[in-house]
Amino acid sequence: MSRSSITRLALAGSLLLGALWSSAAWAQSAEELIASGHVRIRHRLEPTEPVYVGQPVRLWVEVMTKTWFLEAPRYPSTIEVPKAIVIPPDSFGVNSTERIGGETYAVQGRSFTIFPQTTGEFAVPPVPVTLVVAQDDAARSPEIVLRTESLTIEARLPSGAEGHGLVLSTPRLTVSEQYSRSTDGLRVGDSFERRVTMTIDNSVAMLLPPMEFATSDGIAVYPARPEVTDTRNRGSMSGTRVDGATYVMEAEGVYVLPAITLHWWNLRTSQLEEEELSQVELTVEANPDLAAEHLGEPEPEEAGVVESQEIEEEASFDWRVIAAGVVSLMILAVLLRWLQRKLGPEERSPSSEEVEAGFFRQFEQVARTEAPHATFAAFVSWLDHLSADGRSVSASQFLERVQDEELTRQYDALVRELYGGATSETGSGWSGADFSRAARRGRRSFLGGDANGGGSQDPLPPLNPIAE
Repeated sequence: MSRSSITRLALAGSLLLGALWSSAAWAQSAEELIASGHVRIRHRLEPTEPVYVGQPVRLWVEVMTKTWFLEAPRYPSTIEVPKAIVIPPDSFGVNSTERIGGETYAVQGRSFTIFPQTTGEFAVPPVPVTLVVAQDDAARSPEIVLRTESLTIEARLPSGAEGHGLVLSTPRLTVSEQYSRSTDGLRVGDSFERRVTMTIDNSVAMLLPPMEFATSDGIAVYPARPEVTDTRNRGSMSGTRVDGATYVMEAEGVYVLPAITLHWWNLRTSQLEEEELSQVELTVEANPDLAAEHLGEPEPEEAGVVESQEIEEEASFDWRVIAAGVVSLMILAVLLRWLQRKLGPEERSPSSEEVEAGFFRQFEQVARTEAPHATFAAFVSWLDHLSADGRSVSASQFLERVQDEELTRQYDALVRELYGGATSETGSGWSGADFSRAARRGRRSFLGGDANGGGSQDPLPPLNPIAE
């Protein structure tokens, strides 16, 4: 055997042994890396205590390695915490390095934000994180799954907040309103727009309560769809909600727009504060111009003469002009059909029925958390997209139309839960699951049996249906 042949056999044997060794190391590396401390996981809560209802609690989860990450660690999109709202982490983690026991670790962390919605203890489940790192010899590790320990958060009501219903916990809350015109000198037939803007720091807009614009005989109120926006930037967050309505003066008289009061717990000063929009008194006077307009209408005989003249003028059009227009429209339709085939199918915007169905699904998801504040906000947001004669539907209009006793009872219980009237001994009797089921039944009745919107059919019934 030649020397070159021996060299090739030796090289092949070395590669084979290396592959076998790497395979053995690969099979054990996950356990070895965890046991040796090559990878670690830790977590912390901010703040630890005290925690108030509605206050954001940050759950920080950090993974570490002595070398470096070969892939971005994979965190769960969200975690389930009963009776709390959880905001998932940002798309990008916070990277850093840290010295632990004389060794340098690469660290990446992300945070989940938890908003307790009631008082009591909240169980936070373990959070799994999947990572792939470089081993000591720079070889690629298998996928490693690390889990945090389960935690408990205890939330309580701020001192002095009893009996105030909804209390927001935030370092800063602002409430303002704007009118499209002066409310002085109003006359029958006049109208104005009113916008109430609420902004909350270190929180999300869905926790802000929807405004209920009071109605009164003599003034028609047409609520607009709310504008809800959230802003997140480098770990900080804020939410803004804008509610609006158009007021139309239908009869003369004196009317009062009631004051709007929001109680909130200032996390900076540890004090209970309130934001109030003062009541507004409206004086509506008679409108002589409306009477003059009616007096100035033409007599039926005169109106008939005008109509006949207009008909004669319309009939005098040249038929050739009409024919040319029809031919042009036909050519345009053919061109549009050709372009549609050439360019492919056009993306379709969701219909109003599909948008309404999406908001209802979101309401059902929130109701299952048994969080009354968020459930009420999601319920009103859905009603804003439930159209009746082209206008959004208020809660009272919806309940009056569907005539569902259980739905009305659950809605009243939810209001007592939020705004007082429920004692600690008996409770309000509200259940998010029962409210959701009753709302689904009421929606089906409201839409005339089509509970999915957009003409879609109901899915197959569950194998073990729950009696409603």
